[in-house]
Amino acid sequence: MAILQVQYDARNATVRRLVQSLIESGIFMPMSQKRKKHKTGIEEADEDIRAGRVYSAKSVKDMFEQLDKE
Repeated sequence: MAILQVQYDARNATVRRLVQSLIESGIFMPMSQKRKKHKTGIEEADEDIRAGRVYSAKSVKDMFEQLDKE
């Protein structure tokens, strides 16, 4: 997919309508719509908890024992 960067005078109503109609038709998509939403740390942590990727250990020794088992 190619990226086309356009600069235009937004005060010009004709050009503004033309650009808006291209976006509405689906031919072009503003960059703000194409970017993926980055997850916050809280969202990632919540996802880890739901997926069961969180472990707990009673002590450091217990933690190393759990690591050795894997």
